[in-house]
Amino acid sequence: MNSELHLQSISELNHFLVKKEIDFEEVLISCYERIQVNESEVRAWKYVIPKEELVSSGSDGPLFGLCLGVKDIFATMDGPTSMGTDNGTWTGTKGGFDARIISKIRAAGATIIGKNKTAEFAVHEPTDTRNPRNYLLTPGTSSSGGAAAVASGHVSISISSQTAGSIARPSSYCGVIGFKPSFGELPRTGVLKTTETLDTVGIIGNSVENISSVFEIARVQGSNHPLHMNRASTRLGSVKIMHAIGPTFDTASPATRGNAISVATKLIGDIKLLDLLDETSLDFMSLRKCHSDIYAKELSYFLQDELKSNSISEGLKEFGMYGRDLPDKEYRNQLNFLMAQRRIADFELKNCVIIALSASDEAPKIGAKDLIDANLFWTSLGLPQISLPILSSKSNNAIGLSIIGFRGSDSYILELAKKLYPSNINYADIKSL
Repeated sequence: MNSELHLQSISELNHFLVKKEIDFEEVLISCYERIQVNESEVRAWKYVIPKEELVSSGSDGPLFGLCLGVKDIFATMDGPTSMGTDNGTWTGTKGGFDARIISKIRAAGATIIGKNKTAEFAVHEPTDTRNPRNYLLTPGTSSSGGAAAVASGHVSISISSQTAGSIARPSSYCGVIGFKPSFGELPRTGVLKTTETLDTVGIIGNSVENISSVFEIARVQGSNHPLHMNRASTRLGSVKIMHAIGPTFDTASPATRGNAISVATKLIGDIKLLDLLDETSLDFMSLRKCHSDIYAKELSYFLQDELKSNSISEGLKEFGMYGRDLPDKEYRNQLNFLMAQRRIADFELKNCVIIALSASDEAPKIGAKDLIDANLFWTSLGLPQISLPILSSKSNNAIGLSIIGFRGSDSYILELAKKLYPSNINYADIKSL
């Protein structure tokens, strides 16, 4: 049995299954055997559906053969959804439907293996998930289970979400690829809502090709969709490439910043690498406070019942209470400011690509705080972002490099990322402790 059969290119796997050169049962066995090796140490899964309960649809859809994980905030028909909690309100809750994105990829032949662990209500509280690259380091918080599952080779794809840096940062820490599309590009129906303005559905994967395969199936379609009437073509004009690396954007060391700029310069070849601060009038300093206020205020609305209970962590309650007490006028001012910043970004960043750090350093030790990074800027502005495991720290641990485009340029960014990182990730050593 090929122990990596389930991790192959989705297009190739699908081809061999449709031609009946391999059997779907072989793919499932490969997947479940891999999970069995080290899940007891990695703890990436909240719930794994028993293999005997999975029945192949015999689909000839383009995602037939794909085994994937789903962040524990997405409704699914065949597995409990806990919203990252262990309290009695949510644990074991089964939806009577699939979230919209899940129904789309399932209809294309994909198989849901289970739910990946996430932070409490996908906010800040860490889980017991371990970083497969180094068990002493954190895997991140919100989408940590998905990043750990992909890094371990349990699955090739995990459906995730980002409200600040929830995809990019765990992907950086775990040495995998994380893609946050343009805001609204993947449907949010049937997903826990923590903010109306910022929540973005995305994908963590083992290759840009596999992420792209899922994205093109799951994205909203139709030229009349209100968010995407001007969706960008991959055939753009002259593209300007800039970097967002420095004290305005991150808290990385001079050595990490220098390495990132050096690698970015080599990647783009003869194209001049410009400083984003010299090319735009965006107010990044004010955007940090804006993001925090909007996040807290909207979270306090969606979790208002939980904030009245004693079933949530002190950190979450403190953040939510800050949002609850934020004056409505101040919230509306911040919302107006953000919409203005998005309009500036749409105008000034047209045909632009930005390179930034996905995290300011390697994953910190378990229990230590994350360093400040730039991810919330791209989330706030609704820009597509893909984190590639290109950099490494002095200790040879992973640091991601992000490629950011302008709103609607998702297909272009994926094609560019595929050229910059055409291979699959290297998997963590999955030998049991």
